[in-house]
Amino acid sequence: MSTATRQLMEHPADVYRLGVPATPALDRRKAPRAPDRVEELANSLTHGVGLVLSLAGLYALVVITGRSGSSEQAIGCVTYGGSLVLLYAASTLYHGWRDDATKRFLLVLDHIGIYTLIAGSYTPLALIPLHGPRGWALLVLAWGSALVGSVAKVLRFDRLHEDSPLAYVAMSWIGLAVFGQILATLSRGEVLWLLGGGGFYMVGLFFFITDDRRFHHTIWHLFVLAGSICHYRAVIGYVMPIPA
Repeated sequence: MSTATRQLMEHPADVYRLGVPATPALDRRKAPRAPDRVEELANSLTHGVGLVLSLAGLYALVVITGRSGSSEQAIGCVTYGGSLVLLYAASTLYHGWRDDATKRFLLVLDHIGIYTLIAGSYTPLALIPLHGPRGWALLVLAWGSALVGSVAKVLRFDRLHEDSPLAYVAMSWIGLAVFGQILATLSRGEVLWLLGGGGFYMVGLFFFITDDRRFHHTIWHLFVLAGSICHYRAVIGYVMPIPA
């Protein structure tokens, strides 16, 4: 185990956004500002709301696809709903937990949850409106990327935040490879909901990478909520068309 990793596991609260305790690899970086208790409460509460909405949303997807949906619709929607629950549960617990030993585990789970949600968001798109070879290719690419990113989080714990934003952005936009088919297959409203959700996530990343200011991470959480709502609305449209 490297010295940096050992330092991090002993003091997980020192890692928050882009940094870890001083290491040769990061000695040129500005140390991240640790959030105070009020900020962490706000961070936990905002994604606590997301957790409640995600549980309700997952239940609705189960009911909708259980009544009249195909197996592809059920698998795609339940996978998406489950990825929402994982992300918001991990984030809520991480920001609300104070025990260091548990908090470091929740931090890893929180970041794995981001990869899982990105892949989970592509799953219903790939299985329902796209389906076929391109849909399967998108599905394999999305979950393969999520697996690689998640394993990297576990194995490279001492660089937990260093490359995350770029990896999230790259993975988020793999759908551009099949954007022509998306435009040809989805309704105008569904495309707008997808793009709107992606826009919220991308704008929110500014606050994620600059959360050295108070409540910037909370603002990031609000953008994540808005992006999730947009994408959930798009997913509902895949199985239960609604006028735009």
